Amino acid sequence: ENNLAYLDDDLRKATTLKDLQVDSNELLGTFPEEVLALTNLEKLSLSFNHLTGPIPTTLTKLTVLRELSLNGNNFHGSLPTCIAGLTNLKKIELDGNTIAGDSTLKQTQSHSRKLQD
Repeated sequence: ENNLAYLDDDLRKATTLKDLQVDSNELLGTFPEEVLALTNLEKLSLSFNHLTGPIPTTLTKLTVLRELSLNGNNFHGSLPTCIAGLTNLKKIELDGNTIAGDSTLKQTQSHSRKLQD
């Protein structure tokens, strides 16, 4: 926990970064676009911040992403169907948000999803 209120634009330069965990901070606003430049990310966790809005369809830029954790934010809307195109994605955690999703990704009474091969 660092109490970060935003991600610096220079983060875009960390193109070889594979794991970004910015949990339990003070991030505000929508999904941070700076993250989308990190195309080598395998794990991304932005849990327990104050992020709002829909999960962006541009998340598909993270083609090697294996784990995505967005628990405890205020994301809402539908889980973009294009997420299914992230073929390396094995785990997505969305508890504590108001997300409707594709029935192939849903587990009953939970927004944590483990995607099957």
